[in-house]
Amino acid sequence: MNKIKKVKLEANKIRIEYLVPVQNADNPDDDEHSFLCAQRARPSFYDALESLTPFVAEICEQSKDWAGTLEVKGVSFSYSNDIMGACITALKTLEKSNSPLVINTPHKPSEPYSESGDEAMCLSDDATAALWHLQDEARAYLDGHRAQLSMNFDGEDAAQEHEEDSLNEAVARISELADVTVTHAAILPVTPDDATPSAPKKRGRPRKNLDAVAVAAQ
Repeated sequence: MNKIKKVKLEANKIRIEYLVPVQNADNPDDDEHSFLCAQRARPSFYDALESLTPFVAEICEQSKDWAGTLEVKGVSFSYSNDIMGACITALKTLEKSNSPLVINTPHKPSEPYSESGDEAMCLSDDATAALWHLQDEARAYLDGHRAQLSMNFDGEDAAQEHEEDSLNEAVARISELADVTVTHAAILPVTPDDATPSAPKKRGRPRKNLDAVAVAAQ
């Protein structure tokens, strides 16, 4: 599984940096990749970022009220001995300044790096869970799960599925209207002329003048 190194909001774009394991004895280091995209993520991605707000106050040893005007902009991750660490970047609105206060929390690991380490200097369990969840959302974004387009393994997108659904709805609506038309037609009053069609009148053959025939015979 790829390791997420950074998740960051940049203006109207999302940047994700991640490590890809390399199966090569000559190069034990992972490949580093950087992904920048202007397409919006699904709402759960932004919810995952927002859920880190109280932990910024917690790490900075501030009250929960202090976190009221915070906006989390990104997280930088580190990995040492398979232990995840993180530094959260946030902006805080100030009443008497045109620019926000930029906050970078102290780096904290999810657990001590050694047996003698102090757990009080580590991320709380709730903060660690929230950071792992953000990584899951980042991977989903890389896999194509976004606000407007969702790619699957066959290369088909959600827009095509939406078009097919719209077509099916249109066909169903036409069928419904057709049923209504037939129903209304069935209750229309029927006139006697419509009930029993009149047979076409037979046109008789012209009657010959018998006297003329007799004269001709003589």
